[in-house]
Amino acid sequence: MFLGAPSEALCSGQRKLLLLQAALVLRSGGHIVMSHLFSDKEGTVVLPTREELENLIGNLTLRIADLVHEPGLYRATFQVS
Repeated sequence: MFLGAPSEALCSGQRKLLLLQAALVLRSGGHIVMSHLFSDKEGTVVLPTREELENLIGNLTLRIADLVHEPGLYRATFQVS
């Protein structure tokens, strides 16, 4: 599942709600991808670090399967457990 929510939603306190809703509709083993193609190039977008993502998914049935956080590409892949 790809989270195609507006960037305003992913940059606010709505991230956890969006991840919870997505996790509820996926079967165990399913994946959720959160990405931003212009990370760090503009200097105005602050994207979550691995530690922040771990805190975000805290008690959800998700784990971080992959994280790419480099200039020009941000991709966090979560797996439903």
